[in-house]
Amino acid sequence: MRGVIAAVLAGCMALAAFGPGAAEWKPSEVKMNPTELESRVVAAGRPRLFFQGEELARLKEAIRTTHREKWERLKAAVDKSLDHEPPEYRPPEIGNDPTRPETADDEMLWQRQFGYRLPGMALVALLDPDPKYLEAVRKWALKPGEYPLWGAGVFEGADLAAAHQLFGISLAYDWLYDRWSVEDRERLREILAERGRVMYEAAEGINDRGWWKHEWRQNHSWCAYQALGVTAIALAGDVPGVGEWLAKSAWGFQHIVAELPDEGAYEEGVPYWGYGMEGLMRFITAARPYVPEDYYAAEYLRNTHLFRMYMAGPEMRTCANFGDGPPRDWHAIRPIMYRLASECGDGRTQWLAQHLPDRNDLDTLCWGLLWYDPAVQAEEPEDLPLWHAFEVAGFGAARTSWEEDALTLHLRSGRAAVSHSHLDVNNFLLNAGGEWLLRDYGYGEVGEGYFNREVIYFSNSTAAHNCLVIGEKHQRKGADSEGRITDAEESDGVVWFRSDATKAYEGAESVVRELALVLPHEGTGKWGYVVLRDRARTAAPETFDFMLNPGGEVAVNGDTFTIQCEKSRLVGKVIAPSGVTVEVLPGIGEHINVEDPRCLRIRAPEKAREVEFVVVLAPLAEGEEAPRIGLSDGAVCVGEDRLALSPEGTAAPRREAG
Repeated sequence: MRGVIAAVLAGCMALAAFGPGAAEWKPSEVKMNPTELESRVVAAGRPRLFFQGEELARLKEAIRTTHREKWERLKAAVDKSLDHEPPEYRPPEIGNDPTRPETADDEMLWQRQFGYRLPGMALVALLDPDPKYLEAVRKWALKPGEYPLWGAGVFEGADLAAAHQLFGISLAYDWLYDRWSVEDRERLREILAERGRVMYEAAEGINDRGWWKHEWRQNHSWCAYQALGVTAIALAGDVPGVGEWLAKSAWGFQHIVAELPDEGAYEEGVPYWGYGMEGLMRFITAARPYVPEDYYAAEYLRNTHLFRMYMAGPEMRTCANFGDGPPRDWHAIRPIMYRLASECGDGRTQWLAQHLPDRNDLDTLCWGLLWYDPAVQAEEPEDLPLWHAFEVAGFGAARTSWEEDALTLHLRSGRAAVSHSHLDVNNFLLNAGGEWLLRDYGYGEVGEGYFNREVIYFSNSTAAHNCLVIGEKHQRKGADSEGRITDAEESDGVVWFRSDATKAYEGAESVVRELALVLPHEGTGKWGYVVLRDRARTAAPETFDFMLNPGGEVAVNGDTFTIQCEKSRLVGKVIAPSGVTVEVLPGIGEHINVEDPRCLRIRAPEKAREVEFVVVLAPLAEGEEAPRIGLSDGAVCVGEDRLALSPEGTAAPRREAG
């Protein structure tokens, strides 16, 4: 099989495209023979990771032509880093992990930098014979061998720190194999063999540090199995038995890919999707020439660019940050989209890649050089629908246009008890022209009990999200606590989502949220408007709070409020119930873990078993006047526009003539 570097070079150098007629990927039941796998790798010679001999020759030609600019940027970044020394060892201490303050458990994530720096440095050393580049790689590749621990406690030698170091050193070992001195090559082989063995034993359950070994949706699992497989490919022929490691990692990715939904979404949200995709893409690309599975045939990989596109704010560089994470990508997503664009021959994925941040770190520049395919022409997304529902993972999104000054609306349904998720089923976010009018705090400062939710911090509480709070309680933490997008459609310029979150609330008989985005038209402002309806019924009388978390300064006037950002503002009015109390509160709860939190609470007038909230949100650009908002003959009125809600909440709202 041709090396994957062919997929990023011009013209005939691309691998066979993953076209629309390809068969759906299904995991094989055939057990992979470790000896055969190892023989395939050895037969490829050196280099063998991500490209082989012919592809390397083409790459050398490409950096003089189609990839010259990307090569020059990578080389300049490496030149700038030549004086940077690898970090000295930092021993773990009791309490280094704030979520386990009485233990010596320490992820030692500072060691991840070896996986992000070494590939770019090694690629430059491979393509430029100047000895200064080899010497720089040598310093960084050998340094981790001095560290007594790669992660401490439950993370020792078998989690993220170890995975990233194995990955980076493996690429340096393989790409520069013939340039290492005998002594250095032997030392690197020893490091990879010793540390790789620990990772393999974790995956097999021989040691007790592979908590991730069957956690197929966990980014820790993706990262660890990736590192194990890449290390096996690097060592094949030099260390006996590593075919077992490759077979194990390929088996792990059979399960990982089998659980990925065809729709392309990831339940932990965009920032952690990016981290997981990093490990997934690097393994399936590195292993492709050697393993019988073609993981690229998974429908998930055809569609995952849509998840990133629809979960973006008005500009692609931003994203809806449901769960832990910032409103941006953590990782090098542009090169990943390049790889998928090349594989699928998809111009929209190429367009997305070009509209993601063009970062200057070594990791982004390395994989951008290897995975960019100039033969794929970017295709504008204008003909894509303005909304999309990812019903399996539980996300919905809509926007007023594909321009960077659009309004975006994002809904989070799905499971509450997901790693890095919050207790925020039916949460929604609103961004107007790049400003989050209604926000999510994302990660707060973590502490004891944060990840297992034994302690509920403000940032992952229900009140810290744009959710309904019943009885002043958080949503349920159980495995069956979830929401479900039951309906998603567009009709007559109205995008409508309906999400049932009954299972997320203790004592609830029914909790349903509807969001209707009325797209801009003559008679509305630049961004149209949003109507929300929450209908809830409980077994006993409860308080009901409709919570909003503003992205700007808030002014309240009776049942009307305004959220003012720098260039946009949000005017809101409570249509139902009457007699609500609207007030701005500081962070709610005992464990405030974000800076200067503010909550806008809309409280129903009294305890009851049933409630219906109807709230209109009118986003306004600079200079736009607030429309008149009210209720007339059962229809919500915004200016001259009228929107009739379904009496039972089971059908989409409809626009009426003014």
